[in-house]
Amino acid sequence: MAGETILIVDDAQQNHHFLNDYVLVPNGYKPMSARDGVEGLQMALRNKPDLILLDLNMPRMDGMEVLRQLNANNSDIPVILMTFHGSEDIAVEVYRMGVKDYVIKPFYPDEMLRAIEKSLGESRLKKEKDALIERMMQSNKELQARVNEFERAVQHGQERRPAHADGTTAAAPARCRRANHRRRRGVSHARAMATI
Repeated sequence: MAGETILIVDDAQQNHHFLNDYVLVPNGYKPMSARDGVEGLQMALRNKPDLILLDLNMPRMDGMEVLRQLNANNSDIPVILMTFHGSEDIAVEVYRMGVKDYVIKPFYPDEMLRAIEKSLGESRLKKEKDALIERMMQSNKELQARVNEFERAVQHGQERRPAHADGTTAAAPARCRRANHRRRRGVSHARAMATI
């Protein structure tokens, strides 16, 4: 499922062109571009893209600081880090900060596409789960409202049920009312009940 918006945060213009022309646009994604970490952070918080492709080394604000600021703002936007410096130490650190994947420069289009699909796949599942939970909660609220309405209607009906002159209510069994009628005509209660 393409169509998601992907923000590229990289100070190298050629990387923007490469990602746009060979990875994002051909696969139906909507690219956005930021030239450094400061601009990228502002765009991420303002536009809420579906995914961020974040360069590690940039002027004004590097990728690690962008990650810290995103976390400080409780952002849940998935991030793929792009770096020339691939090492176990970097991987451990960036994953600890919430990065979904990291890709070593230079990379092939299909390599980046796999990372994008993996990261967005997890994000899509989370959104579907959240939407399902929201629908279930809404359905429970509607059901509870209907139950409450039904209980109020039953209570209101019991309070307004009329009483007859012989002391029975409208809901009293018909045979009891007939027995009371015969008794008033001189027929014994026991006989009246026996003949119904």
